[in-house]
Amino acid sequence: MSRRIQIRRRQPAFHPNATQYTLHPMNNSLFAFWRQSIYREQSIFCINNLSNRTQVLQLSDINLICIEPWYDLLTGQIIEDINAQFILEPYQSAWITNK
Repeated sequence: MSRRIQIRRRQPAFHPNATQYTLHPMNNSLFAFWRQSIYREQSIFCINNLSNRTQVLQLSDINLICIEPWYDLLTGQIIEDINAQFILEPYQSAWITNK
């Protein structure tokens, strides 16, 4: 938990005054929201698997911008194809960002 707090503190998109939107339900097991920093330099898509089963997220459902590199802040996994599938294990969270 302390590792996640340290990561979170370094992200401009998690500033209290940053923009936040809850994303439409992708399925009954995934809860997602989008954060954008005040000066719009960073976006973070927070995807949470609320179930005890592996879930598949179609990255095209969250509309990543193709001109920027994306990766998961929590695992370091690089997103090489913004139209690919992203696998979330039971109760896993991902913070997919461009910075």
